[in-house]
Amino acid sequence: MIWRKFIESIVYSHLWISIAAVSLISQTLFLIQGSWHIHVISGLVFGCTLLIYSMHRLIGLSKLREIKALLSFRYQIIGRSHKWILFLLYLGSAIAIACFFQLKTSTQIAMIIPGILSILYVLPLLSKRKRLRDISIIKIFLIAFVWGTVAVIIPCIEFEKPIDSSLRLLFAEKTLFIFAITLPFDIRDLKVDQTFGTKTIPLLLGINKTKILGQVIILISALFVVFNSEIYSTTQTIALVFGYVIILYLLHLTNQHRKDLFYSFGLDGTIILQTALLLISG
Repeated sequence: MIWRKFIESIVYSHLWISIAAVSLISQTLFLIQGSWHIHVISGLVFGCTLLIYSMHRLIGLSKLREIKALLSFRYQIIGRSHKWILFLLYLGSAIAIACFFQLKTSTQIAMIIPGILSILYVLPLLSKRKRLRDISIIKIFLIAFVWGTVAVIIPCIEFEKPIDSSLRLLFAEKTLFIFAITLPFDIRDLKVDQTFGTKTIPLLLGINKTKILGQVIILISALFVVFNSEIYSTTQTIALVFGYVIILYLLHLTNQHRKDLFYSFGLDGTIILQTALLLISG
């Protein structure tokens, strides 16, 4: 019970997903620098993730309050932690701003596009007070693109690393990985998306075909690891492929009846798992 409350507290305060974001960019920093270390860019990613996800949850909660029947367990917890999440939003903002101005100018400029997309994803600034995530299909592609860009492209710009074929393959691998583990969240949110008229891949393909799509994409990501020998050593390749096998199994287990922690802790946790496997494998 104590462990469950601890897990819920780090998940629903968005600390877990923020740590996951840092762990993902840490992989790229390790692969291009050859050592594990925390850079100011990691602080920026942590702060921005905490800010964007806290903002998203608070706005999402206000929309779902209109339809009380859709208030899931996670939103009940978030609703009770409104002030705490607001504090984390301000904390994330402060960290992001402090770190942003320590980056190179080229990196700051490169952050503009993912930054604008992230803001438009959560804030209703489009016509008819829509967010980018409210536009059918588009949200999962935005998530994958922004995460892939920030995790791979931004560190390369900061460290003036030429984006060659191996790094482009790394970008494709991480982008597809994020895309695949985001699909189950659309399965989880099926009723909410139906209610608000947001068409998603599970609504168009059905749950089973969506799971198969996710598994195919994970297999492609694993193949990208195998073929990217300029980036990964043999032991790192074996470790990451093993991680992708675990993700394949989690995708197989996905259904609408799973507890929210299966998604928000388990599937998001596969990002941290990947980093841990890379760390262990050297």
